[in-house]
Amino acid sequence: MVKFITVLKRFMSINRDYIPALLAALFFLVGNRGLTAYINYVAGNLTDAITSMDFGLFGQYIAVLVLMQVLHLFAEYQVNYRVNSLSECFVKRMRLHTYRKITLASMRWLDENKLGDVISRINGDLNALVGQVNAFMTWQLSDAVTFFVYMAACFLLHAKLTLIGFAIVPVLAFFQFLTGKPIARLGQRRSVAEGEANALFMDLMGGLSLIKIFRAEKEMSAKYDKQVEKTVSANVKSFAIEFIMNPLQIFMGYLPNIIILIVGSQMVLGGEMTIGMLFSYILLSTSALDVISGLSWQVRNIYETMGISERIFEIWDVEEEKNTGTVCEKKNEIPVQFEKVCFGYYEKQQVLHEVSFTVKKGEKVAIVGASGSGKSTVMKLLSGFYEKDSGSIKIYGNELEGWNKEKLRELMSYVGQDTYLFPVSIYENVAMAEKKADRQQVLHVIRQTGLDGMDLYSPVGERGVMLSGGQKQRVAAARALLKKADILLLDEPTAALDTESERYVKEAVDRLAGDKTCITVAHRLSTICDADKILCMKDGRVAEWGTHKELMELGRVYKALYLKQEQNAHPGKTVRSSYGGMK
Repeated sequence: MVKFITVLKRFMSINRDYIPALLAALFFLVGNRGLTAYINYVAGNLTDAITSMDFGLFGQYIAVLVLMQVLHLFAEYQVNYRVNSLSECFVKRMRLHTYRKITLASMRWLDENKLGDVISRINGDLNALVGQVNAFMTWQLSDAVTFFVYMAACFLLHAKLTLIGFAIVPVLAFFQFLTGKPIARLGQRRSVAEGEANALFMDLMGGLSLIKIFRAEKEMSAKYDKQVEKTVSANVKSFAIEFIMNPLQIFMGYLPNIIILIVGSQMVLGGEMTIGMLFSYILLSTSALDVISGLSWQVRNIYETMGISERIFEIWDVEEEKNTGTVCEKKNEIPVQFEKVCFGYYEKQQVLHEVSFTVKKGEKVAIVGASGSGKSTVMKLLSGFYEKDSGSIKIYGNELEGWNKEKLRELMSYVGQDTYLFPVSIYENVAMAEKKADRQQVLHVIRQTGLDGMDLYSPVGERGVMLSGGQKQRVAAARALLKKADILLLDEPTAALDTESERYVKEAVDRLAGDKTCITVAHRLSTICDADKILCMKDGRVAEWGTHKELMELGRVYKALYLKQEQNAHPGKTVRSSYGGMK
């Protein structure tokens, strides 16, 4: 019960502004059930009037019943309208709050959690919780009010019969609560297993071509079967416990009614009750016991809700991206300054070691190095996706942490190696980058990236599946170039492109970047030879920096990387460098 109250408090914490509406709905609900109880009471008096042949009293009770029924219909409408409207508001708030929490989540949380499990929580657990909220508002809340109002009416009508007839109910309810706990645990285990199965299924779908090529169908199927088996096992065990609860439900429905009928009949024969009073009492007690007879399912729903809620609350409790900065204006005109920056994704695994460099306004800077040298990590820190461990990162003279994140990202545009396109048209994918851009500006950028010969207004499919890799990257480049940002971040934008697509993207960037400050992470060194400055990284440090000519003359890390790539590009040929002889 304590856990249920905790869940209820947590749920209401995001719905505080609906509390007055909830109290109003409860007012009409209690009033409506009170009217129904009084109608049942009048029905008993009507029975006594018939048995006593008092037709004058009979006519009065008929008039009262008609009046009560009219009031009941009005109250029933108010209850149904208010409760269902409130239920939809709760569901809407819950969905929006969950979505907001995910959008505010830190990149660290997003990187560390499986996408399939997160989707399972949204599509599976959240939908299940939505169903439970709807059931609670439209049925369980009404049943709870019905039980307490009718119990109070029964007690007022005949306290002794109530104590006798309902004496066994707490004992039966206790056993049902006991069986509800393992169902909750199994339900949570099932949700976790379903999340893992969904994550595995997404891996299977995403890497289906690789699975086929490497003949790994049997291994992946075995893994998936194992996860599905966990789900099935939890379901079977849950059903086994539910089958135990079914007889309890039937028993709880019949036994108290039998006791009330036997004891009540004796009281009528002994003169303690009239027939009409017993009739009213049976109408009220039957309605109350109908609620009690369904307690097993109510208990199950409560425990399942608590189990599901834990997985949703884990999303609500995710580590949010920090946005405590208040700076919204530039302090100077120096776009980027790194001073002895250290960073690691994990505490004992440093990726960057005292990295220092400065990027001047309008400079075209390239960051190169072997895989794992820390190039892309620099970009993630620049974008504010991760926070440095030590050192200083300044953007236009202000510490990066001091910037308001929204204002900071207004200054930046980005093209990554893993392009994501929304399932809308090419035009819409490009136009989303700059809301103030007019049609001509969007089409100009599209032409400059060589996309004008394509169908610009048809959906490109999920993640741009209708386009080739090169076409997707050109759309991403057009999107980034349209944005009126001062700093353009390019994270290996041409690494996976063919020669023609690479040429389109590079020429478009050169034409449209203008006086933007460009920072490019490059794998293919031949694409950044004309950069104003090249930072060559090794093992998380800036090993050397300068122009292409200067680094080739220096003859160290950069030259070795460059000549190795040229040799791989032209196997069997002697690679001649203008700055260092032959290799």
